[in-house]
Amino acid sequence: MRLCGWDTLDLFDFSNLPMFYMYMQILTWCVANPSTAEAKLQRAIVVYCHQVGVDCSVIKPGGSCYLPNTVIDHASVVLNLYYTANNKINSFCPNFANITTNNPSHGSCKFP
Repeated sequence: MRLCGWDTLDLFDFSNLPMFYMYMQILTWCVANPSTAEAKLQRAIVVYCHQVGVDCSVIKPGGSCYLPNTVIDHASVVLNLYYTANNKINSFCPNFANITTNNPSHGSCKFP
């Protein structure tokens, strides 16, 4: 049976659903919470820089995210790299960080 030019079976064809959701996906980033103590963020940088998929060369001198050279900015970069390396699953953004829909990229520092 045809309905408005579509086979009724086409109405229930979900094969393109993942593609639809890929285009409708809300972009998110994991960034350090400004109220977190600097010492905790510094420890996080050390810990997360040793995780698989986290390339911390971008926060070293000359790296695209070295400036501004602050603990919170470097922590945000590293936490987001870890979050991204783990498919942006919410549980990979620690409780001292926030998930945001505002792109934190700035200047040459591009957050994936």
